Amino acid sequence: MSRIKRKIILLAFFVLSGISGFSEETVLPVTNMESELKYTVHGMKNKPAVSISSETASQGSKSLCFEYTGTGKDRVWVTIPVKADLSPYNVLAFDFYCKNDNGAKFFALLHQKTGIPGKEVYYSGVIKLEDGRDGWTTVKLVKDRTLCLEKNQSVQGDWSKISAISFGIRAEMHGKALLFIDNIRFEKGNSSANMLYNSSFEMSSNPDVPDGWRRDLNQAPFGKDVWGIDDREAFHGKKSLRIGVKDKYVSSLARSHLTRLKKDTQYTLSVYLKSDKPDTMVRIRASEITPSKAEVSVGTDWKRYVITGKTNNPENGSVATITLLTENAALWVDAAQLEEGPQASDFAEANNEIMLADSSTQSNKNILIKEKDGNPVVSLQKAEKGTEGIKWDAVSPMSSFVKLDNKGNSDEITTAKICYDDKALYILVKAQDENTQRLKELLEKNKKGPYGTDVIELFIRPDHSKNGYYQFAANAKGEKLHCRYIAPREKAEWECDWEATGKVNDKDWTVEFRIPFTCFDPSEKIDDRIGVNICRTFPPNKYSSWSPCFSHGLVFREPSSFGVAEGLDEEVSRHYKYQTDNLDFYKGKASAVIRNNTGKDSSLKIKFTTTDSQGKKISSSTISKSLKAGENSEISANLNLPGDGIYKLNAEAVDSSNNRIFVSQPVSFRLSGVSVFNLCGTEYNFYTSDEKARIRAFIESEKEHCDKMQIEYSIKKDGKLMYGPEKFTPKSGINEWEIPIKQFSDGTYLISAVLSENGKIAAKQESSFIKCKPSKYEVRINQWGNFFVYNMQPVFPYGFYDNSPGSNNLKNWEDMMKNVKDTDCNVHMAYTWLDPDYENNLKSFLDMAEKYGQKIWVHLGPSTTYFEPKYASEKKRFVNEEDASAALKRTVEKYKEHPALFGWCTVDEPGNKPNIYTKELLEKYYNTVKNLDPCHPCAPSHVTHIGDSKVYGNALDCSFVPYGNDIRSDCLFQELQNLGKPIIVNRPCFGGMAEAKREPLPEELRAAVYKTIILGARGICYYTYRCSSDILWNEISKIGKELKQLTPVFLTPDDKLRLEITPRNSEIYGLLKAYKGKYFLFTVNAGNKDINAIFRLADIPSFSKAKPLLDSVKVEANPVEKTLSVPMKKMSTAFYEIE
Repeated sequence: MSRIKRKIILLAFFVLSGISGFSEETVLPVTNMESELKYTVHGMKNKPAVSISSETASQGSKSLCFEYTGTGKDRVWVTIPVKADLSPYNVLAFDFYCKNDNGAKFFALLHQKTGIPGKEVYYSGVIKLEDGRDGWTTVKLVKDRTLCLEKNQSVQGDWSKISAISFGIRAEMHGKALLFIDNIRFEKGNSSANMLYNSSFEMSSNPDVPDGWRRDLNQAPFGKDVWGIDDREAFHGKKSLRIGVKDKYVSSLARSHLTRLKKDTQYTLSVYLKSDKPDTMVRIRASEITPSKAEVSVGTDWKRYVITGKTNNPENGSVATITLLTENAALWVDAAQLEEGPQASDFAEANNEIMLADSSTQSNKNILIKEKDGNPVVSLQKAEKGTEGIKWDAVSPMSSFVKLDNKGNSDEITTAKICYDDKALYILVKAQDENTQRLKELLEKNKKGPYGTDVIELFIRPDHSKNGYYQFAANAKGEKLHCRYIAPREKAEWECDWEATGKVNDKDWTVEFRIPFTCFDPSEKIDDRIGVNICRTFPPNKYSSWSPCFSHGLVFREPSSFGVAEGLDEEVSRHYKYQTDNLDFYKGKASAVIRNNTGKDSSLKIKFTTTDSQGKKISSSTISKSLKAGENSEISANLNLPGDGIYKLNAEAVDSSNNRIFVSQPVSFRLSGVSVFNLCGTEYNFYTSDEKARIRAFIESEKEHCDKMQIEYSIKKDGKLMYGPEKFTPKSGINEWEIPIKQFSDGTYLISAVLSENGKIAAKQESSFIKCKPSKYEVRINQWGNFFVYNMQPVFPYGFYDNSPGSNNLKNWEDMMKNVKDTDCNVHMAYTWLDPDYENNLKSFLDMAEKYGQKIWVHLGPSTTYFEPKYASEKKRFVNEEDASAALKRTVEKYKEHPALFGWCTVDEPGNKPNIYTKELLEKYYNTVKNLDPCHPCAPSHVTHIGDSKVYGNALDCSFVPYGNDIRSDCLFQELQNLGKPIIVNRPCFGGMAEAKREPLPEELRAAVYKTIILGARGICYYTYRCSSDILWNEISKIGKELKQLTPVFLTPDDKLRLEITPRNSEIYGLLKAYKGKYFLFTVNAGNKDINAIFRLADIPSFSKAKPLLDSVKVEANPVEKTLSVPMKKMSTAFYEIE
């Protein structure tokens, strides 16, 4: 299954197919795609291709694949029958992933029978395909809110008569659409009439501003007295929103799926207001209804104000806005409510959870989960073995399994037994089944188990001091799956080797598990009591378990529902307490630090094993090692790998009796060239009046290998040899050399380098650079460190996006320039929007930026976007591409030598319209700009989707990357980093991305900024100027001052200094840099837990201590092991100079 990041549109609901049942009181599953699915396909012109696919899934291993290629107006859909009374439910929920968007509208329909043959009515809801472009997305459509009965006056809505669900695409299409659907279900949600999130301003993650509401973003003044939370005044609850300056406003969250309106329907917006002065004028507005606004006179007492209007054909969700219109007055706002109907009902808080939730809604608090009183207990017996394995007759059975939907025993009898020896836990489950022929046919039919068949799931919680557990699932065919959770909904990567065997008999079937103690994390404490549950799934919808789960919403995976197996000999589990740290492969050697935590001296035989992408394994020779109790030792061995590729490396050992005693978790690494040859290319991406250029290459091999090597390089232009070939013997590590370029003419040059060993070619690589005419102001890219250089001075761009140039508001712009200068910002993105006269307006904005020492990315959007027919209603725009293109060329020529210019941006978020902004079009714009101005970088403003690097990689000098708190952001960042070009991170600071319901907390922003810098970002451009919270603004300023101090260290070539971090696979990140003969360590804990992190500075010859910088915590240094122990609070940073 491909690993695609999932996001949440409304309320997160995490399940794993077959692993948990559903509560019929809250959730009714329609299908999880793992078992047989009946459906029909339909189309206006042609039918879509629909199938059950194993390519990707939001849960389990399968999903419904929907593919269609169309042009013009069309409509295609797939229909799935429903055989259930849906009257208790009011939410249709499902997961979808859009792999290819063709511009159509994605819709969902519920078919309602009318009692008239051949006639149905429909509930319909529309979803944007682009919402699923970045990975699996959960959608929830609410009855009569975002899932509405299509107009039919003669029929009333009745969900007890729903007979089918349809999913499809309609309207204008441009090419192929490919999407996947999974986990279709109905849910019972709170039916509050209020459609406004945080409608009483009680939620304020940052104490000075409300969640889910915003102000005018970029217009001064700012501060709590201007706009913010007041906890001294409230009509409802304990807080209200205070506005203290004329023309300031508060607007509700602009998310169309939250406040989507019905066509031709009346809606009412109501809000309680008061002022400190009588007759204060206020404007109240609700978008998408008519009449949409009213101006009211507000007095000094709380009073409710109401506007009612009717929708026409709303395209977006409604936004509520309240604006203060009177000078020298203060306005308090509270208890806002948007609801369907011609009048206001009594105020009620909206159901904030169903309206909007991100992954944090489902996160687990750091509270120990305890077993409930009355959970079953079984005694763990020592296993007796015979010639055929475990003597199961000698093991006492566990108590009977119970149904999950009530407290009675399961109709399908299931019995289990558990025992252990000095190597493993053993579990035997026997499942009664009167129709085993059905099971045999299902096992034969199901091609990818164990889910989709009858399955047994085993849950083990070895450490009672933690909330984590292990899950093992298997069927009667022996097909199996496992995973580890470090908290009930927090999955962790975990590999282990265990066994499951199954058998189908006449009247029952069995599964036997063998779970070696090496499967468990050796850092976990295992005492004589371990948490256990054993669960059975009987398709399609019967579930039972040993320890009752009915009090937990029928969720198997709930540690508080686990029973207890007691009597484990602690000496057995202690025998496996070996910790493996710093597992690494470098210069042909595998290495690790092994720590003996068993409490006894031991003798081990250790080996390293790599596994390539095809599953082929290569092992080192065995190393014999004696370890005293408590001792740790570094172990290494040669590993001769055959060639390039991605490998997994692990270490394992057997004891003196040849019993496997530990197997480490694997680490991945990439090998490029047999001797790990990396041609970094020239120092800069272009040269002008320079006489020489330096070239750099890395050789990650030991000296004895390097002595047998040669690097041969040459330089060509348009296929013609311009320099070389030259040869030299490289050294281990960094190799640098110079080439003369003074006589080179303008153009693009290609460096070709070949690494050979003993006369045999080992690797070939190429790199390019440009020679061009000099400019008064040049912004180069240092290709050895992927950072920017302005007139030969390294620059770390730190700033904001802003729209003031687009609205031609020079006053706002000057206010911003003053403000950002005080925060040590230096480079910003200026959107120019629609105005065809932007080329003339730009001068005053660039001059103002120069006045305050700021640099600007100039957005060329008017010339690349707004001539499209989509913007025909705009009066001030280019009407054709020819005029727009001519203006683009004039603008670049006019300002390419302005001292405030930093670079050019072509198109905004081209990946959102891939059928319009094609690879060819973006490259055309890029080449146009670069031909006119090769001395400044050029890129689209945001490469937003995974896979965009393959499309737009040749149309950018750097990448502007949106970055939120999710795996999708990490994957996109890594993908763009692989282009080998600078990355500028767009970290939302006003409530965009994953924190759309609120502005990020200062610690969240800090952690995200430094995480990306440590990962390789060399610029920050916040979206957008500016945040409402002064608390957050102060953090932005603090980070700016830190970056000003740290920039000289960050902006140095990458010397590939190794840094080993323990614990691995955590949210701890680190960067080790060399600068002017000193070493510096930068660290961040980007996670939600405090962690004591250990950093091993493998490539530093020696050190004695670490000096904390910028108020960082003190560390414990171990010069012998070359480690620093850093106690890191959640979402914190720490910086050190190594002495």
